[in-house]
Amino acid sequence: MTKNIDKLIINTPYEEPKHYWFYDRENRDFQIRDGRRPAGYVMATPNSKAFDDPGIFVEIDLVNKIRPRVKLWRETGYPGVTGITKRLLEHWQDPEERRDRRFFFCQLEAIEIEEDESTPKLTKKQQAELLRQTVDSVGKIGQPGEQIQNVI
Repeated sequence: MTKNIDKLIINTPYEEPKHYWFYDRENRDFQIRDGRRPAGYVMATPNSKAFDDPGIFVEIDLVNKIRPRVKLWRETGYPGVTGITKRLLEHWQDPEERRDRRFFFCQLEAIEIEEDESTPKLTKKQQAELLRQTVDSVGKIGQPGEQIQNVI
């Protein structure tokens, strides 16, 4: 474990992350872990007024469930897509084809999620509810649920 990070960037932007910096909130130090960091965010500890509050990590379950499904779909050759979609996905990932204008891994993954028929497509109402839950869990300033409702 370390208190200081000497090399912040430990992955290439063109491949799925293989390692990530894990922050141990109890000991307040860092360590490199294998794999991909779980999707999530840090929110302040309730009632904390400390400047150096390590906060609470809140995972985004939906993202953490979708990622392995899309990875498996990618690794098995995108079953269920049309020939054109498959050729496009392969073209976008080929570093020789896109030598000067490569996509980052996160961009390709977003395209894959959109193309993957098994990924649940949310209605506008479901999207609003997910956004409302996220905003409500991040902070209770004002009435964020009401503000989001007015946008729909």
